[in-house]
Amino acid sequence: MYREEDLRKRTWPVKPPAYRGDYSPYVREGRIINRVLRNHQSLSEPIPDGESAITSLCRGCHGRIYGATSGVRSHLFLYDPGPGGDGVCDIGVIPGATGVRQALVAAPDGTLYGAISEGPEAGRLFRCLTDRDFQNEFGYGCGPVEMLGVPVPGEGIAGLVLDGRRRRFYGVSRASGKFFYYDLQDDRSEVKAELDAKGRFSERLVLDGAGVVYGCRSEGEFFRYDPAVDRLEGLGAHLPALAGREMYNRLESAVFNDYDGLIYGGGSADGVLFSLDPASGRVRSLGKASAAAGCPALAAGFDGRIYGISGTRSGMARLFRYDPDEHSLEDLGLPLAASETFWHGYEFSAACTGSAGEIYLGESDRVSHLFIYFPPVLRRRRADV
Repeated sequence: MYREEDLRKRTWPVKPPAYRGDYSPYVREGRIINRVLRNHQSLSEPIPDGESAITSLCRGCHGRIYGATSGVRSHLFLYDPGPGGDGVCDIGVIPGATGVRQALVAAPDGTLYGAISEGPEAGRLFRCLTDRDFQNEFGYGCGPVEMLGVPVPGEGIAGLVLDGRRRRFYGVSRASGKFFYYDLQDDRSEVKAELDAKGRFSERLVLDGAGVVYGCRSEGEFFRYDPAVDRLEGLGAHLPALAGREMYNRLESAVFNDYDGLIYGGGSADGVLFSLDPASGRVRSLGKASAAAGCPALAAGFDGRIYGISGTRSGMARLFRYDPDEHSLEDLGLPLAASETFWHGYEFSAACTGSAGEIYLGESDRVSHLFIYFPPVLRRRRADV
């Protein structure tokens, strides 16, 4: 420990050491903004703290983004990116729900469907009409939340995906891992298989370009369900993880990239990014974007690249990007927005791509915001110039 007289006699540098490089821990490629969960210009109260964790996102009609929150109560909301909107509209509280986790889909006719993951009404499906104008001032088109049936009694639901061409969506029950579908045309549901009676399954599902459903069952083994032949089969390939940690690994996020026809996903135990080729069933490990475990959110950009979040609830989230042409996995940095509110994003649980190629990231902390990432525009050059 230094004494005061020693510090006074000490010779200090006249100039600070030269700063080398332009390192910054924050995302600097592209631009990040956020939106408070309320109507723009403070025309409404925000969704209350403790009820604002965004755990589901999807893109609906006219480019509007729909989301659901988890917490003391679950809310449905929409974000209209148009110039007359640019604000979040709280559609309302979902009755009997405290959690809607990756369980929200938008049908082509404008109807919003979802499933309750947690709460007194856990396991119940619901829908909300968005094709009629229920708010004359803003014209957002939000109907009341209508409760539907329960595909798997006594269990919450997660992992909904929608096949718009066949007009059905698929889901997984949270306790016993029952895989089911819900037919929008007939308004009925049917359980097709039990993924693992001991709970060693993943809640996330993903569709490829042909409407085939993929997920992970026992010990991280990939399966696919082809509705054309009505059969669920294992692929023999497993979810990538560090050696000895396979038993802890679950498929945490997944997205289909129509640029190269591959499915990309990440595991919960170590955050290893992978690709799955639907044609061959081959799974390829692509590496880790950061030292943190977890990969809670992924989205496919219009530039053919994959954007995602690396990290867990105990740390700080990092935005990353994978380029399939360059085979490069890059840590872009920590999400920081200075507009609408100066805010560091620590925890995220959902993502989707907007109609103009922007990436929406759902913060899932006690006080949460909708983050919007605008990737940089790739420079184009003409070969004949």
